[in-house]
Order: sequence, then structure tokens, then C-alpha cells
Amino acid sequence: YKVTGVQTCALPISGQSVGDIQMYDGTNFVAVKFQDIFITIDDTNSLHDTLNNYIDLSSEDAEINTTFQELSEVYLNGQKLRYSDDNLSTNDFHFITDGSSIKRIKFASNIISNGDELEVKYYTISSN
Repeated sequence: YKVTGVQTCALPISGQSVGDIQMYDGTNFVAVKFQDIFITIDDTNSLHDTLNNYIDLSSEDAEINTTFQELSEVYLNGQKLRYSDDNLSTNDFHFITDGSSIKRIKFASNIISNGDELEVKYYTISSN
């Protein structure tokens, strides 16, 4: 068996920019961008509500794509938390949408507290 050449199999996708990757969304391949944000939980920040066990991403942060939310990773003080797709009856966190975007991370009771460090890794559709 001898290979006589190399064939490329890149899929042309509109909206790509440097650093994007391609993922299948169930219908098509789309350009996605990897996001990695760091958050220090601060009870004085209106985006952080430790009493009700959630944090909202800032307006500068891209929304979490619903198709790829299960691929997201959240670390609390360096420890990886488990994603829940059933409203926290199992595992540690899930995402809440307001109907138009996902910007809220809801945690199981007594997981987060003031001063905790979060790292949130997720994918969003690239807008180029």
C-alpha cells in the first residue's frame, strides 16, 4: 500500500476566523470559538448570587451555545464540577436561559461561596 498524495478534507464554513474550530450541530458543521473565562465570586457583584446559587456571565462574555453546552467545563477552586442536564437533581451545575441567550450558571445548593474562583470553559458560535 503506497500513499501517492495527501488530500485535504477541510469543510468550507462561512464566519470562520483565526482560531475557530468546526463542530457538527446536528444539521451542519459550524464555526465555533472556544471561550475560557475566570471569575472570582464576589457577593457585592450584582452578577453573583451565592444565596440563590447562581452567577451570571458579564455582558462582555459570549453566550453559551445550547447545542454544545454539555461540552462545557466549570472548575471551582481548581476542582472540575459535573454538568447536569436535569435541573440539578444530579451533579453540580447547569445552564439557565432567559429565552434568548444562556448567560446564567446555576449551581447545586451550597457549592459556591464568596471568594471562590471559577473557571468556565465553553464553546460559542463564531461571529467572525
